[in-house]
Amino acid sequence: MRKAGHGKLENNIVVQGYLYPASREIMSVLCAAIRPSPMQATAEALDLLFELAAGHEETGDIAALCLEEILSIKSHLVAIADQNQDETARLAIDILAFHSAEVSSLREFVRREFESGKLVAYEARLREDGVLA
Repeated sequence: MRKAGHGKLENNIVVQGYLYPASREIMSVLCAAIRPSPMQATAEALDLLFELAAGHEETGDIAALCLEEILSIKSHLVAIADQNQDETARLAIDILAFHSAEVSSLREFVRREFESGKLVAYEARLREDGVLA
């Protein structure tokens, strides 16, 4: 049921990487749901969050607003990556790594989190994705 709902929602807000206007609102809802309980985030929610974060548009500011939302929950994504060993951890790392290539402040944030010992379990993945040198 969750996967079917995820597919329907995804096909109406982001198709082949193109962001539709409702993307911003869905991104806000997903981020708001993650903030109070990051460990309750589902793989489907994080997958949709990644699709939105990686999306693009021809005109407008939807993509920039989606990036702002991602930056607002970066510490929550690190917590998910650090405290899980499943698909949710991989997706959280993917979201962080995707934007770290574009946003130096996020890259530095992930680096500091790793150096503080919070992301030790994911060192190889972070190095492979270019988040860590």
